This record gives sequence, C-alpha cells and structure tokens, in this order.
Amino acid sequence: MLIQRVAHFIAEQQLFTTEDKLVLAVSGGMDSMVLWKVLQDLGYQVSIAHCNFKLRGVESDEDEAFVRDQAIISNTLYHIQDFPVNKEDAKDLGMSIQELARSYRYTFFDDLLELEDYDYVLTAHHLDDRLETFLLNFTRGAGIQGLASLRPSIERIRRPLLGVNRAEIQAFQHKHNIAYREDSSNASDKYRRNKFRHEILPFLYESTPGLEAIARRNFNLLEQQAYLLEETIFKYRKELLLPNPSGTYILLYRRIADHPARQAIITALLSDFGFTAEHSRQVFEAANGAILRSDNYELLLNEKEAVLRELDDEFRPKQVQYWSSDSPKLALLDSDEVFTYRQAELPSPIPQDLNQAWVDAAELQWPLTIRYWESGDRFCPLGMKGQMQKLQDFFVNNKIDRFDRISKPLLVNGDGRIIWIAGIRLDDRFKLKSSTIEVVCFQFSGN
Repeated sequence: MLIQRVAHFIAEQQLFTTEDKLVLAVSGGMDSMVLWKVLQDLGYQVSIAHCNFKLRGVESDEDEAFVRDQAIISNTLYHIQDFPVNKEDAKDLGMSIQELARSYRYTFFDDLLELEDYDYVLTAHHLDDRLETFLLNFTRGAGIQGLASLRPSIERIRRPLLGVNRAEIQAFQHKHNIAYREDSSNASDKYRRNKFRHEILPFLYESTPGLEAIARRNFNLLEQQAYLLEETIFKYRKELLLPNPSGTYILLYRRIADHPARQAIITALLSDFGFTAEHSRQVFEAANGAILRSDNYELLLNEKEAVLRELDDEFRPKQVQYWSSDSPKLALLDSDEVFTYRQAELPSPIPQDLNQAWVDAAELQWPLTIRYWESGDRFCPLGMKGQMQKLQDFFVNNKIDRFDRISKPLLVNGDGRIIWIAGIRLDDRFKLKSSTIEVVCFQFSGN
C-alpha cells in the first residue's frame, strides 16, 4: 500500500522519473531507510548522501558507519561528508546548532548537484514532518509561504514521502524488517519540535478523524495560494524593495500604508530575510527611528521608507588603518571605499561636495588614522563656531540614521582630533581660513 501511494504521489506531483540522476539524503533513521527501500522497489536508481555533524559523539560516527555499510552491501554509490558543528561556531554566526547543521547539509546538497551532475536531491520528510513544521511556523507568526513550507518540490529538492505519515512508515518498516538507526535526540523533549511530535500531533490524530486526508487537502490548497501570492509579490518586490550599491535595501513601505493587505505584502517581502508576520505588523505601528531585527538582518524605520541591512557585528567595521603622507591613496579593508588626498590651490568658492574635505594643511599631523565611531567621540562640527559636540548628539540632531553612524569612516588627525566624518561633516578646526597658506583636498569615494 505504501509503495503504491508513494508511486502515485511521485507521478501526481511530477517529482522525477527513472531517467533522472537522483541522490537520496540518508541519515540512517527509519524514514530515510524506508524511502531507500521504496525507491529500490519502484525501480529507481539512487545514490545516497550522508552528513555527520558529530553532535552525538560516538553515536554520530556509528550512524555514518551504518549508512556506509548499507551502501556497500547494496552496491550503492555513496557520498559521506563530516561537518563538525558546535555551539561556539553557531553563536558566532548568530544561528542555532540545528540551523548551522541545516545550512551545511544544504550546501553539501548544492555541491553534489553541481559537481556530481545529479538532477535532484531527495529527502525523507513525510506528512507528519510537514504538520510539525506547519504548527511551529504558525506559532512563530508565519504567513502563507511559511505555512506551506516543506513543499513536495522546491528548486531541485524533492520530497516523495509527503503523501504518507509516520504510522504508515513504521508499519512498512516493521513488515519488511528494515534496519535503521534510532537518533536518541528524537526522544528528548528539550527540543520544541519534539513536543509537537510527542504530545500535540498524537492528540490531533486522536481527536480529528481523517486528519491525514484533511492535512493533504489543506496543504495542497496552501501550496496553490503560496504560488499565487509569489506571483503577486514579484510585482511588489520590484516596486517596493530596491537594492542599493552598498548592499542595503530600501523598503518603500509607506506606498502601501492604506492597502488592505499591507501586512501580508510586507511579510512576503521580508520573509527571505528572516522576519515574521509580527515584524511586519510592527513596520506600520512602530515609531519613526525604530529598529526591527531578525536573526541576521535589521530594518531601520524612517518616516517615508525603511533601510534593510544584514547584521554584521552591529555593522561596525573594526579595522583601524594608518595613512602616511607618502601615500596619496588609501583603500579601506574589506570595502570598495577609498580615500585620496592632493595638494591644491586655495579654491574660491570652496566646493560644497560632501565627499570632499578642503583642509588647512598646517593643522595636519601625519600619519592620519581611519577608524569608526566610538562611544564618547567628540568633534567641532563645521559651522558651530568652535563649539564641541558629542558625535552621538550630532547624529541625533542631524537625523543621521544608525546605519550611516556606524558605517561612515572617521578621518582622524595624528593628535587624535577628528578631521572629518567622511561624506557628512568637516571639523571646524580644520577648515580653510584667511590665513591658510597650504591646502589639502581629501576625497572619499565608493560609498
């Protein structure tokens, strides 16, 4: 029965054919071992792929050995890769261990598709996995796309077991006495997903006759709605989410402030950046200047638009560079930004280009330093007639957003005085005066 249902699902969803070159992700657990057996019985030729994340010590190594042995016994081509993961690496990347392992796993799949010329990667996710994911995403505030996750096909990933549930897989395993490895972490309720698996799903099956058929129908409808939404969102993405050369995005959210589906549109636009439906609600309700964060991105809300940028250690570049007078040009590390300087004649009038700083050479003490804003920094803004001001206050008073505050380099004199917030404001003490004899023009480009 299970074999026929899987065969029907593969054909109905047009997942793959016997002519395709397929690789199956095999953990050694019941689900993947059953799928391996089913595919063999259906006449599909598959290779297998296994990732060892070293998360359970000897147990993980035993899983790897088991999968390798099964491949050798069945004369199946196999690919095995070790990806040791730990809490420290995950924390440094702003991810959970599970998220980091998943990232490695799908990178491995991408490499196999590219380097080994496979057509598709198959995974053993089944209907109960999809229900668990639906419930998890629902409690996190996901939209239609999140609720329709674990689709039968997405890019070059195929999931042929989504038409059957865990009980059917267990019955097939028992009937055919299929060997498999039990992951001890699946029994632990310290993982939120396992609570859904061990407590909530059994209750739903018990209290809802025909839950399996209901779930299949609802997921089919959700998939269709998700595809329809994606077509609509494609139009809005071109109109509302504009990339900048600097790597940030401008979100013109105010253009749809009166749209009856505004939250759904923003949720769809921001879902790829890790934001939830709750974040999308806050986009329209939070105060001007508020910052919303996902795991890897920040969204700074301004009056007419929002700026979206990837988190990078609070965005603050840590490099400090020294600039000798012998070098007329200095390229900033890990950036396309460049400082240059040249001797110049006293201009009249002084150009008003914010990316130029015309400086009295007599005030300069080389070597200069290029660094970034630090708490407590003070300078004398041009036009303030010698009055010192904290950079923090200057930024607030001039409505300079947080992204520019921490990404704009400071040109600092050899005596520690700030000469210039590049692209924003010169220090009044370095301006050209009637007594100026020698002039230096600094240029900042690439921002």
